[in-house]
Amino acid sequence: SSAKALIVASEDEDFGITSIEAQAAGTPVIAPASGGFLETVVDGKTGILYGGPGMVNADRLIEGLQKFESLKFDPEDCRENAEKFGKVRFKKEILELIEKNLTKTGRIE
Repeated sequence: SSAKALIVASEDEDFGITSIEAQAAGTPVIAPASGGFLETVVDGKTGILYGGPGMVNADRLIEGLQKFESLKFDPEDCRENAEKFGKVRFKKEILELIEKNLTKTGRIE
């Protein structure tokens, strides 16, 4: 929670749980604009997305770091974003999805 940022260099993360864990602690993330990071990091609000598929290299990371330094990040924004991926929300939404689909098939009224 006292880190300035989490820097990620892997461009092929399916989900990117480390970015969620960092944000849950109020820490912004610097990650590639690819894979799961596109879903878990809000560019400019909870971190910075740099490069992209096939473009994750030192030059793009340096650009991302420079962009990061020019912005301010609110730890509460990071925590709120991480909550979107929490267990409580997941369970609620999956149950709603199941109920909705069972209702459509006539199995639940």
